[in-house]
Amino acid sequence: MKAFGTTRDFSGVIFSIAGLALAVTACGKPAAEPAATAAAPAATAPAAQAAAQPAAPVVTPPPAAVWPDPVPETWLVVNDYETTADLSEPAIDPRTRKPIPKVNKPTNLLGGEWGDVGFNAGKCTLEQVRDGNNTILKVSFNMPAETSECGTFEYLMPAIEKRVDNRLIRNYPQSFDLRPYDRITAMVKSGDGKEHNLRLHITELDPYASQLQGYASPTENIVAGPEWRRVEFQLDKTLHQFFDRRHGKLIGLRIRVQELAEGETSGVILFDNIALIKKTGN
Repeated sequence: MKAFGTTRDFSGVIFSIAGLALAVTACGKPAAEPAATAAAPAATAPAAQAAAQPAAPVVTPPPAAVWPDPVPETWLVVNDYETTADLSEPAIDPRTRKPIPKVNKPTNLLGGEWGDVGFNAGKCTLEQVRDGNNTILKVSFNMPAETSECGTFEYLMPAIEKRVDNRLIRNYPQSFDLRPYDRITAMVKSGDGKEHNLRLHITELDPYASQLQGYASPTENIVAGPEWRRVEFQLDKTLHQFFDRRHGKLIGLRIRVQELAEGETSGVILFDNIALIKKTGN
């Protein structure tokens, strides 16, 4: 996402005013003193004349670009959603009644798989749509239960085949070293004219835990409003104190019904350009 601003230069107009010296005499004072007294009105006349002119217009500085163009080299963009992906629901195997894995899974700019995730009946439906010259992610969420939540996931590395306890795992996630990075950033906007609460999240890879998942650390709350805004969070203030930064697994956005406005169970959020920023970045 790009924002551009312009500034204008204004120059003032200076007026010269000729004063008329009057000869005035005063009792008991030298002849040189009236000349000095008569010069005072001429000195103050320009200030009075200038005050009568209209005030110069107030110029508001243009807003800073919400997304840098070009992107700094110290920024690692995980996904800009420009590459078309198959986001359709996977077919269900009639024998196992489980989703059939897709052959061409959506992959981000790091080669990692990405998509939607939901818990307790929460559902985030993803679509890639156009917004001006950009392709963005449209997230339509539905939260039917009191504990529903949903969101997106972006693996930070491609999956590999790995044998664990004599069992071959075809989609084993690899660790991503988060130590060179100190911030996470993304673009958010409401897609239906209403404000919505969400968070970014970062998840740790733990090879000894269930689902190979360690600490899941959410950022502070984000309010998606009517205009695009870039959010940025420090990893030091986001990651759990025992999060092993050598073993980053995935990032994404998260929506929880408990954090939405009272009575809100559905809505639309627009999302774009999720990235990590190195410690030397601006």
